[in-house]
Amino acid sequence: MGDRRSAPPRWWVALLALVLLTGCAEIPSSGSPSGTGNAQVVDQSAGRDPVVRVFAEGPHDGDSVYSIVSGFLEASSTVEDDVSTARKYLTDSASGRWRPDVGVTVYDHTAVRISAKSTNRLEFTAPAEGTVDDQGVYLAAQPGKQAVADFDLVKVDGNWRIDDVPAGLFISKQDFDREYSGQDLYFLAGGEHSPVLVPDPIYLRRVPGLPTALVTALLDGPSRWLKPAVSTALGDDAALESPVDVASGVAYVRLTPDSVPAGSVARDTLLGQIVLTLTEDPDVNAVVVTAGGRPVTLGGRGSNRLARSDVAIFQPADLRPPGPSAYYLRDGVSYMVGPPGAQGPFAPASKLAEIAVAPGGNLLAGIAKDRKTLWTSPGDQPTHLTARLKGEELRSASFDQDGNLWVLDGASPNTVLRRIPAEGDAVAVSLGGFVARQVVRLRVSSDGTRVAMVLDTVEGAQVYLGLATGTGSNVAVGSLRRLGFPLLDPMDIGWADPDRLVVLAAERNAAPQPFALSMGGIVSDVAPSLADISGLAVAPNQAIIATTSKKVVYRLRPGGGWFRVGTGIAATYPG
Repeated sequence: MGDRRSAPPRWWVALLALVLLTGCAEIPSSGSPSGTGNAQVVDQSAGRDPVVRVFAEGPHDGDSVYSIVSGFLEASSTVEDDVSTARKYLTDSASGRWRPDVGVTVYDHTAVRISAKSTNRLEFTAPAEGTVDDQGVYLAAQPGKQAVADFDLVKVDGNWRIDDVPAGLFISKQDFDREYSGQDLYFLAGGEHSPVLVPDPIYLRRVPGLPTALVTALLDGPSRWLKPAVSTALGDDAALESPVDVASGVAYVRLTPDSVPAGSVARDTLLGQIVLTLTEDPDVNAVVVTAGGRPVTLGGRGSNRLARSDVAIFQPADLRPPGPSAYYLRDGVSYMVGPPGAQGPFAPASKLAEIAVAPGGNLLAGIAKDRKTLWTSPGDQPTHLTARLKGEELRSASFDQDGNLWVLDGASPNTVLRRIPAEGDAVAVSLGGFVARQVVRLRVSSDGTRVAMVLDTVEGAQVYLGLATGTGSNVAVGSLRRLGFPLLDPMDIGWADPDRLVVLAAERNAAPQPFALSMGGIVSDVAPSLADISGLAVAPNQAIIATTSKKVVYRLRPGGGWFRVGTGIAATYPG
């Protein structure tokens, strides 16, 4: 039986061959390295960006201390044959002690400085862009943070070598973007009713063998941050019998006999985890799983060749066809974004300030115009309203896949975050690291494991991601991560995908606009600015809907411009 518990960290599995290495060049004592190297295009597959490999040289006789440190940094920024080129810059003792697998520090290559602290000790400094931990999890760095490392050198046979080297890898942002790709591992949400798989984003090297690295990472389990909210069908005894092969777009996963759980539900979950994880790779469109040479099939029957669509039951309803509709309110009446005057989910007699629709549309919720009553109804019986909560200043209603409705109740300082199950009484959610009165806007992920928030802090409004754990009356949100450091004055937030947010905010000296935000905090443009924009609604594979302070609703065109839908407020998609 295979043993995976003594394997190296999951992101390191992919750091073994075919590297992008830049050459060494001598640098001044207070400047930035500028490498030279032999660039080659080694992969230009149809529909994908070409992969450029730049191979570095090892040290030369007579290299200065600056050339040795610069050359080491450039050679270790990409990995060939288990960082063998980078190790040539180290003494034998330092090479034995060096731990390149503990993580990555990503830095801005345009502002690197290497300066002498003594004749044989150099200091490297550069603006930090982010870090990748030993599990492959990326987190963006706070502005102003510096990447710092000291290098002690000694002479070996008349040439300088590094004798004291910091753990991990230091990689420039340009090299990181070129060599690493974001991938999602999938684990089971802790919901009580719907078997939904949750993406756990990691970064892996763009090298052959990526499918094997993905399955190995999946076997290692969820990231430390996500682990309290999810589980896995791949137990401690699960292991690969051999590397994953890919032929004609089909990945062949050969597990050991003890890898597959006995229960049919757990077995199907295992297949869902593997198929969703591997089909993140654009080169894989189907997966065949065997255990001890025997086929593992969904439901214990049929073919064991599975595409992503075959395991769609494990994805949130908003990712399954048909795509969700967007809604908004005008004069308290709900309308659908689409044909002019198309009626929304609630009857016109219901005068509302805010609405929410569960993923899949099976449940509806509406907050009364005075924000003192919250009603719910079945999706197919919108006139059958049930008052589920009486409160004050009810706002920010959001459903998860299990039918739980999350809502803020009460004016500051007496605000409470409540979760209302599909059946049963509302419960107060325990909060760790913040208080409910700080929450400006809240949206729970459709899988129910994460809560995206705009929080009011002493430094102004900021974006945070919290982890939702617990069941029944024991529910908590904590383990906060701050995201989107460059964004100022965030106003609204939503889930564009299970692993991607859209935030309405501004950059310095710019007008507000929607920005995409990864789970690691990487910010990118997603839509242009819009005059008086004040709110947004987003959903997977759907156009962004925007509302303005002048009560106008817009939809983002495929080409990027805004199209006026009508007048109204409080736009929302299911979720």
